[in-house]
Amino acid sequence: MRQIWAGLLTLILLTVMAPVTHAHNLSTTAMFTRTGNELTVRLSDVYAAAVEGGRGAVSTAPPGGRQGAKAALTEVEPGAYRGTMTPPGTETFEILVEITVMNELFRGGLAVRADEELTNKPVIMVPVDRPLQHSVWGQAAFGAAALVLIAATVVALKRQRNAQDEEG
Repeated sequence: MRQIWAGLLTLILLTVMAPVTHAHNLSTTAMFTRTGNELTVRLSDVYAAAVEGGRGAVSTAPPGGRQGAKAALTEVEPGAYRGTMTPPGTETFEILVEITVMNELFRGGLAVRADEELTNKPVIMVPVDRPLQHSVWGQAAFGAAALVLIAATVVALKRQRNAQDEEG
């Protein structure tokens, strides 16, 4: 019975520590729609549900060049963010989007021609860990909990095998 409790307590500790140690609990995909300098980003999760309540920004950059000034993306309806970007004046450029949802930063981008209109162009939004966002102590605790789980499992299996040998 002790082995079960040790395993359960370790599992609970791992579950509690997971958000602290780089565990992303959200995957997002965006659909970009561009009309002129206006960009609408529809953000959805893996179940195609709208991802609401985020804060975002859009910027542009010429190929291989520096990112321009960021413009705010405002949520205009659930999961839809709209803003006005300033193209760099080159024939092609990149649209760069950052959206923060539930304290997680997501980035996505797309190369376009200056005259190209977009209608629901899918873009994968990649989760980005901010430097120093997560504590080293949290990672150490997560690692220690994993070691405890492994050690408790090994001990429990040995005891179970010894008990079966004594009975048999």
